[in-house]
Amino acid sequence: MNQARDEFQFLMEWSASDIIILKWILTGVFFLLFAFLTFLVIKIQFENKAYSKATIVLFSGILLASGFFYLIGILFSVQGNVYGIVRTLMGLGQSFMPLMFLFVLFKFFPKSKID
Repeated sequence: MNQARDEFQFLMEWSASDIIILKWILTGVFFLLFAFLTFLVIKIQFENKAYSKATIVLFSGILLASGFFYLIGILFSVQGNVYGIVRTLMGLGQSFMPLMFLFVLFKFFPKSKID
């Protein structure tokens, strides 16, 4: 009834709660990876502390907003209703969309270095 590729066969023995824990761990790891890569590209390309801080603020905001909605879901027992919002926000943080947005935005800012 349940099938998996050979590489993932070991997951067939895991419980649903174990897989959910793995999902959250991987979500955190990939969120941090994309945040770091975005920060690194912005820092190297623009050499501007204000832009680097803005990158940190953006990713912190995404994480805080996602956490806020997740907490609302837990407190009011509406996890199913807010899961889409949380998933979309974390999916945004695990993509290069913030980098593309910030890169284009900072490209149009004045060239002077602001520290």
